[in-house]
Amino acid sequence: FSMLGIPINVANGTVRLGVIMQALATSYHFYLKKELDLIKGFYISIPVTLGSIIGAEIAVNINVNVFEKVIGLVLILMLMLLLYDSNRWIKGKEIRLSSKVTIWHLIVYFLLGIYGGFIHIGVGIFLVVAFVWISGYDLVKATALKMYVVLLYTPFVFGVFVQNEQLEYTLGIVTG
Repeated sequence: FSMLGIPINVANGTVRLGVIMQALATSYHFYLKKELDLIKGFYISIPVTLGSIIGAEIAVNINVNVFEKVIGLVLILMLMLLLYDSNRWIKGKEIRLSSKVTIWHLIVYFLLGIYGGFIHIGVGIFLVVAFVWISGYDLVKATALKMYVVLLYTPFVFGVFVQNEQLEYTLGIVTG
């Protein structure tokens, strides 16, 4: 987007329209394949959505120079997470999957929501990490759940960007 002359904060809002379209199509696909836990996804989306609204409010008010530096740090962190203990991604943890949701889960999901509302880049990786490492899902179910949770919280985030006039509708529709 920056190559098109769009400031990074406007690009951050613009991409959310495409995210909604992608998450809708992908969630539907996972639902048809019976890989999506709709009820657990809905409950997980509550703290994520609350956090995402806060994160979006931060994003629309942050200094653009600071925002660009945060993006660089996030990309490095994502790379480190992807390279860490690759076997853990494949299997999941059935013991954790059957356990109850704890306050720890809620805090982690709320913080991930803040991040996801603040910037979309990498939120999927962080959500999958949480769903595999904390909640015990295998990679496929974690990915399905990630897309569904993103689908549920992104319209709220999109609304914050709309309210603050930080998006380009045409480009958002095209990228979607």
